[in-house]
Amino acid sequence: MTAVGIDIGRSGVKIAGPRARVPIFPALACPAVAVEPGPERQRAEHDTVQVDGQAWFVGESAQIHGGATNSTYAGFEASPQYVALAEAALRRATEADGVAPKRIVVGVPSEAGHTERARVESTWRRIAPHAALRVVAQPAGALIAAASDHPRLLEETVIVADVGQYSSDLVISAQGRPMAGSFVSLPGVRFAVQHLAAALRERLVGSPTHDALERALRDGRLPHLLKVHDVHDEAKAAVAAMTALIRAGIQRLMTARQDVQVLLLAGGGAPLLDLDLPSLTAPGGRYAVANGFAMIAQDL
Repeated sequence: MTAVGIDIGRSGVKIAGPRARVPIFPALACPAVAVEPGPERQRAEHDTVQVDGQAWFVGESAQIHGGATNSTYAGFEASPQYVALAEAALRRATEADGVAPKRIVVGVPSEAGHTERARVESTWRRIAPHAALRVVAQPAGALIAAASDHPRLLEETVIVADVGQYSSDLVISAQGRPMAGSFVSLPGVRFAVQHLAAALRERLVGSPTHDALERALRDGRLPHLLKVHDVHDEAKAAVAAMTALIRAGIQRLMTARQDVQVLLLAGGGAPLLDLDLPSLTAPGGRYAVANGFAMIAQDL
């Protein structure tokens, strides 16, 4: 993978090259803890990186041994957790191809300002000093990925809605160029998870995990305290609340630019939506943004 796109979302780290992809691993990181000798220690060592001289677990090892949970908070890209995930992503991209990437494109949310972009760029220039680097808003990756199948998208006015774990990032693209002032960042799947948790607070003892609640949004089944609860109605209401927020954001952008021709959906949360609007879905599923970043990286 001499050219690589890396999408560090709040639920998973997606890494793609022009012709290959690395398996997604959870976007979880925590300081490493002692693990008993044996096969499990070997797995944990593979999931260990160094951040400022301290060992950190990432991915499954952070989840299993460190009890790490989704990093759904503002400023995540400036955290040591993000640095650990970046180190792990670079190492896994290198392992996939046997050579360190020479061209890297990484993403930031639409809401990211100059300071946040600068921090992300600084992190990556420190860990990959010899690579050509570009930091791009995540919806741009989805647009480029979709344009590989539908080149006309780069000639039209498109609303891109990237529905992720932490945020839903919207932007208007006119002739392949993001329109100034059109970036909108709304709550993502976490909003529906929080809505569902609140609806179940009086019904359940204790607090189900974030991951269990997110899965319940999709299938209406919630395993909790040795029992599987039917939460279809509550999950449907939670998804409807998230959908209403995103629909309102899309309508706001359509009011600002009434010649919009295409609504392009991307991100792991997109399949949950029932917008009742004609739309196109970026190819690649959860890899859509990373795939687009990899295509951009080829031209660096």
